[in-house]
Amino acid sequence: MLGAYVLAGEIHRAGGDYAAAFRRYEERLGAFLRKKQKSALYFAGTFAPKSKFWLFLRNQVMNLMKIPWVTELAVSRDLVDKITVPDYL
Repeated sequence: MLGAYVLAGEIHRAGGDYAAAFRRYEERLGAFLRKKQKSALYFAGTFAPKSKFWLFLRNQVMNLMKIPWVTELAVSRDLVDKITVPDYL
């Protein structure tokens, strides 16, 4: 949703100059999106473990994550987005 919002805003600001809009979109969101994609690849393996052992371990970790401080310690830095959303209005 953020990407669509920013792209639409940049196209509007660029007056239809799509090349300029795509360039500004990349400048504004490129690093942020690459970080999110890297994080997604890191976590992807947890959704489909390759052995019964890793499945067991994943389930134990998920059970521990019911405890808020464990969740904060384990994944908060990867789930919290610190980005300023532009105002296109």
